[in-house]
Amino acid sequence: MVIYNSAIDLSTALIAEFGDMSVVHEQENDGLHMLSASIVSLLKRISVAGEQEADILQLIQETTFCVSAQENMAMDSSKEYLMLLISQGIIKKIQ
Repeated sequence: MVIYNSAIDLSTALIAEFGDMSVVHEQENDGLHMLSASIVSLLKRISVAGEQEADILQLIQETTFCVSAQENMAMDSSKEYLMLLISQGIIKKIQ
């Protein structure tokens, strides 16, 4: 079982929202991220206890992509997007 969590400590980060975009400032390492509001919502949800990979992919589909009739295509896009978020240091694998 793979569990993911937010790589950004939202408990200490400063978040400024501008419509559907947010600027997140990590105070510990002076990191700055420009993220969509849907990704910030996703990070808030998973930062509490982490989420399993299937749940993360479902959340990405629901919040970031339009769930289409072609679910396999949406699932592939969600996996690619999850890998992008991991490579950018926004989400991390914890187990």
